[in-house]
Amino acid sequence: MIIRNLVHGDLDQHEQVASLAFVYRYADGDELVMSDGVFIGAFLDDDETLIANMEVEDFELAFNGQKITCGGIGAVATRPEYRRNGAVKQIFNFYYETNTKHDVSVLYPFSTLFYRRLGYAKAGQFVNLEMPFSHIDFVEREFNVELYNGKQADELYAFHNRNALKTNLTFMRHSDRYFKDKPYEQLGYTYMGRNASGAVDGYVTFRCDRPASKIFVSELAFENKQSLFNLLGFLRTYDGNFKTIVIDRLPVWSPLFDILPNTAKECNRTMRDMGSVRILRLEKILNMARYPEAHGKFSFYSDDTIVENRGIFDVEYENGKAIVTRRKDGAYDIKLDAAAVSALVLLGHDGDYDDLSYWQGVKIVNRNPDLLRAFPRKRTYFTDDF
Repeated sequence: MIIRNLVHGDLDQHEQVASLAFVYRYADGDELVMSDGVFIGAFLDDDETLIANMEVEDFELAFNGQKITCGGIGAVATRPEYRRNGAVKQIFNFYYETNTKHDVSVLYPFSTLFYRRLGYAKAGQFVNLEMPFSHIDFVEREFNVELYNGKQADELYAFHNRNALKTNLTFMRHSDRYFKDKPYEQLGYTYMGRNASGAVDGYVTFRCDRPASKIFVSELAFENKQSLFNLLGFLRTYDGNFKTIVIDRLPVWSPLFDILPNTAKECNRTMRDMGSVRILRLEKILNMARYPEAHGKFSFYSDDTIVENRGIFDVEYENGKAIVTRRKDGAYDIKLDAAAVSALVLLGHDGDYDDLSYWQGVKIVNRNPDLLRAFPRKRTYFTDDF
């Protein structure tokens, strides 16, 4: 088996593999475009017959108020007759070995267990909230909003990216792929909220389903309580035409849950996984983490297939910063596989060592409290499709 980057001449086979794997139409003569990013494929030994492939797209994510680089994994596909032969694993190993620019990697798995074996940890959960419009009738219909049409892109992107830095693993946005810039054509709407000074301080994206009498909100972003009430007040203008409002992809810690007065009846909440994430440059991420002010130190063994991530990492922190070193052998407090390292460092943990012992890929050697203090649970919000 040969693993290599795809070139333009491989695109026809790339589409054939995807058509077989995802069951969608592809015909000779369809336009083939190699988009930005990296395409990696597994070939038979003839270096001509493509049996599996994937795409890696470049993104920026927020982490502790800073930006990190990210590889978004998509279109992972294998021809049915060549499945279960290790091709996908070899493609991922090739990506890990040749990666020169991504600090982390994210994907939406068909199976969290399958991708956990490749080092990916679940990024967390979000909530789909469905309720009658009467549940927000305590909000006055007082608002200042503006329909987005693409011309206000600089303002909207600036707000989103500034707001995104308040959470972790949230995508920086630089295009309209996540906003409705053609409302009359798309029949989907993004409204920007503005504060008293006229600055953008929130936005809501939604569509209307008249037969179901529902408003579907795909995203609700706001800077503070006032900006949230501004958007809710605007949404109430629809309560004469629609019975139900559905707000999707709410973080589990959303303050919206705290202000709703009537949630016991007629209110449905469904929790779903955000996606999965993997650290590719562990030492860099450890150095970017935000640590306690008080002094502490710990060590952990990272059992990772990525050579630079494998070994014993010693971390000594104080005043929010840390000194990180790596060694090959010696004593350590805890052993973690790649997925457990990604979960602990990127997402954090809100329990004690008894709780941590339930995690897969964890072997506790010494119950050092400094390690748990270093990685409290973080507010994570990773939902963007790609």
